[in-house]
Amino acid sequence: MDSIVNPKLGVLFNTDRLSGPDLIDYAKRIEGAGIDSVWLAELFGREPVVAAATLLAHTDVLSVGTAIANIYARDATATAAAAATLAEVSNNRFQLGLGVSNRGLIEMRGHTWEPPVELLSTYLDQVRDAKIDVPPHNYPVWVAAHGPKMLGAASSRADGVFTYLMNSAHTARTAATLEGLDSTAAVSPTMMCLRCQDPIEARRLARKAIAFYMTLDYYHRAWRSLGFDDTD
Repeated sequence: MDSIVNPKLGVLFNTDRLSGPDLIDYAKRIEGAGIDSVWLAELFGREPVVAAATLLAHTDVLSVGTAIANIYARDATATAAAAATLAEVSNNRFQLGLGVSNRGLIEMRGHTWEPPVELLSTYLDQVRDAKIDVPPHNYPVWVAAHGPKMLGAASSRADGVFTYLMNSAHTARTAATLEGLDSTAAVSPTMMCLRCQDPIEARRLARKAIAFYMTLDYYHRAWRSLGFDDTD
């Protein structure tokens, strides 16, 4: 984790809706387009570490990362071993993105929700200090973080932070917060994109895409801190 591969432009997408061959073809097309990286979410279908290994095996220069791997799903030693192994066999093209997810999804998986900042801090320390019999390889560690407490946890433990469904003002604020913490962590804002020429249909699809996130109170808190209100 001593060095970082700064993604110039990456694509985050839900792999669950593609067949295995289509997923591989999609990654190859991304690589062929000159895009630097592809990022795999952990939702209800494919296991992201296995999916990352598959895409790394079928590409040559594309960087592949998890965005994010749920820290409740694997203990820190297993995560460290997986990341080091993927970095080793891919010439350091793997990037590890981690996050705490949210209470609803965690409890749906049968876990007990824990205070997220403390849990993430401990987990990142354990990943860094894991004793594993794998040759040392550098892989960037990214953390999903929006609020100041989570940014504080990530500031000295991660190479970068992800933000999601936030605007440019939030990106600037996040960078300033990290700078104020004397952190060298990079900021990677994730922007949702939609290709549709019909504005009415585009809004319908966009509402459908973010409907789940509209139920999460911490997103509402973040949006209100940026000046949005319920009418928005």
